[in-house]
Amino acid sequence: MGYSDRAFVVDVLTLSIISVAIGAAADELTFMSAFVPLVLLGRFGVWALLPIEERGHSVAAEVVFFGFCTALGAFNDWNSVVNHQIYDYTVPHYFPGFS
Repeated sequence: MGYSDRAFVVDVLTLSIISVAIGAAADELTFMSAFVPLVLLGRFGVWALLPIEERGHSVAAEVVFFGFCTALGAFNDWNSVVNHQIYDYTVPHYFPGFS
């Protein structure tokens, strides 16, 4: 594989594994609450093992960017559902006071 191909494969496999889990167990909140973060941690671990030439940037930069994107996505979901009521659904959760 050439430049950054392995980093791309790591991301494709991560998305594929999580997508299959969503299709198979989306209604299992406890399982998904543990499984998705574990897969993402595994992704960061495997990605960190790649040579810097294939990654293109540091693990710290990747974590910061991931956190920023996660926060932006969470804000978008909250804003769309709670403020603008674009979607008529709620998210399963353990804490009813937060919905």
